[in-house]
Amino acid sequence: MSKKFAKGLALILVAVLILTSVGMAAKKDESTKPKKIVAFLDTISIEESGQDYFREEYKKFTGIELEIIQPSHNQYYEKLRLAFAAGEIPDVVELAEVNYVNYATEGAFVDLEPYIKKSEICKKIDKKNFESVRVAGKIYGYPKEIGDGPVTYIRSDWLNNLKMKPPTTWDEYYQLLRAFTFNDPDKNGKNDTYGMTAPGPTGDNTISFANNYYRDIYQDANPEFEKVDGKWRDGFLQPSMKPALERFRKVYQEKLIDPEIFTNKTSTCREKFHSGKAGIFTYWYGLWMTKLERDIQKNFGPTAKIISIPAIKGSYYQARVPGVLAITVACKNPKGVFDWFLDYSHDGGQGQMLFVHGVEGVHWVKKDGKYEKLPLLFNPGALYTKNFYSPEMVMTPWNDPFEMDPRIINSKNDFVKSYRQASLPPMPESRKKVDQELMNLKNEILGKILLGEITVDQGLARYKKESEALGLKKILADMNKM
Repeated sequence: MSKKFAKGLALILVAVLILTSVGMAAKKDESTKPKKIVAFLDTISIEESGQDYFREEYKKFTGIELEIIQPSHNQYYEKLRLAFAAGEIPDVVELAEVNYVNYATEGAFVDLEPYIKKSEICKKIDKKNFESVRVAGKIYGYPKEIGDGPVTYIRSDWLNNLKMKPPTTWDEYYQLLRAFTFNDPDKNGKNDTYGMTAPGPTGDNTISFANNYYRDIYQDANPEFEKVDGKWRDGFLQPSMKPALERFRKVYQEKLIDPEIFTNKTSTCREKFHSGKAGIFTYWYGLWMTKLERDIQKNFGPTAKIISIPAIKGSYYQARVPGVLAITVACKNPKGVFDWFLDYSHDGGQGQMLFVHGVEGVHWVKKDGKYEKLPLLFNPGALYTKNFYSPEMVMTPWNDPFEMDPRIINSKNDFVKSYRQASLPPMPESRKKVDQELMNLKNEILGKILLGEITVDQGLARYKKESEALGLKKILADMNKM
């Protein structure tokens, strides 16, 4: 967020607060049910999927008119910035990670903690979901779902071909990488595979360093800022980073992993996994389990299968900070929006059914006592999967009437056996000034280590020296004050 935009946003928000504070005070003892809610959303089902039916059903259930503003995904945050700059501020906004932090620290959102503490529904939700989105001591966002994360998938037919078992330790994982690279795991008589594929190991934003796709290699190390025992620290400087980088360099130098990791996108990795170039791919648990296997079987038939595995010994999976819904300070009835939109969508009943599965007769039907998904309105060849929240990631205890694919359940169970919930690192001014430089420095050092241009010790020594020059000590002190 530019300084110019931040100043403009601040002025707009001050004016909004002045204009709305009288109205909120006057209504505090009255019914909080709003007549209309304006929601600026990104990941809700598109209009072609029956969004109008969803809005109509929501109004039928609640009596509230719901206006949804949904720009194209690749323009979402630009359109949101323009809406705030023009003073056309909605009641509720969907955000993720760094954008949520930036808007929250600029004072754009209502503190939801007073409502959360009084909510009977929120009492049923694991507190770490709310704690993961705390910014500068306050909770400005209501998580949409539990934080998801990548789990390691392995071609089980390749395991069978080589008479090998899923790895449980680093040594077993390393041997599997070698076997998938050199032992012709697909039995096509060619030397045309490698152990694993993954997207670029260097990060492209101030929150994610892309380490989640390499958890089996990093194990207990984390190159990002991380919170340990209530204190923020730079994981790149921790003792666990040296052996992690040595493992990373070893498998890259021995050509056991995709040589194109520096340029890979997640889409290109999926294609390589589908086409049989690699036997291991660490990717999102849940629905992706079935999607990945389905696409592999398109190329190799029904005998081509994958399994998910728990994190190997000494490692862990990491749940990303979930996306949130935040109520803006422009909202004239924040408690009403909290009760009738945020809480309602997680009520374990009518509201949750609507926000997860959509509308009966449009997105799903009940036949002979069994719930079934209907084909997509714009693509009859595919079934409807979700409306807004993913069924495997709901936060409240819920007896979902839809039968879930066992593969999806297994991938989630393998993830939750040993996962850590990420938190949003604070963004003090000292960090904002040099954050991109720190990120670039980590990226450059990691690249040079993997390519063999410098040793691990040289890389870590360089990072220590140059990060200190960039003011890392003050950054960490400031982060731990927030």
